[in-house]
Amino acid sequence: MIYLIGGVSRSGKSVLARRVADITKCSVIHVDDFVQAGKAGAVEGWDFNSLTGDHQRAEVLFPLVKSLVQTALSRSNGVCFEGVSLLPKYLAELKNLNPDKIKILFMAYPDITPTAKVEQFELGARLPNNWAAGLDDQQKYDYAAGGIKLSQAAEKECATHQVPFISMRLDFDADILKAQDILGIISRRYEGIDHA
Repeated sequence: MIYLIGGVSRSGKSVLARRVADITKCSVIHVDDFVQAGKAGAVEGWDFNSLTGDHQRAEVLFPLVKSLVQTALSRSNGVCFEGVSLLPKYLAELKNLNPDKIKILFMAYPDITPTAKVEQFELGARLPNNWAAGLDDQQKYDYAAGGIKLSQAAEKECATHQVPFISMRLDFDADILKAQDILGIISRRYEGIDHA
């Protein structure tokens, strides 16, 4: 099975991908790592530093991601792809490659306040990728507000492309369990466990 998890930054994609991998024993590919490689100049012709947002980066990455998904399908490898570059329109297109072997989900947080999202950032401070450590309170608030705006637009795009969507609210652990259920990954062993 191939799992494709798209979503707004800081929506829980990596947490969900780790759980999918743990339960199904599949590999995980973090699509955003390709963005970092592009920014570092690792791939000739990929000038990610001149791109201004996730949508532009997604346009450049999509042919590579599609090829990787096709390769995983041909090898019958279980793989979970996750990243902000997996936009709803791309998730729908990839699902159509083999609807029986590909599960898709988009994660966002359109129904939370910026203050509540900043509190979630603070809860994640103990995680290895504590990206918010260098931000002041106003920067965190602005980042959360921007993510909420992107989440609201993404929710509409998911409806247009018939992509399963989950709104990550205040109860992160319960929402992650719902996301697992949407992907058909039923495992209650994570109930009540910290998401770190």
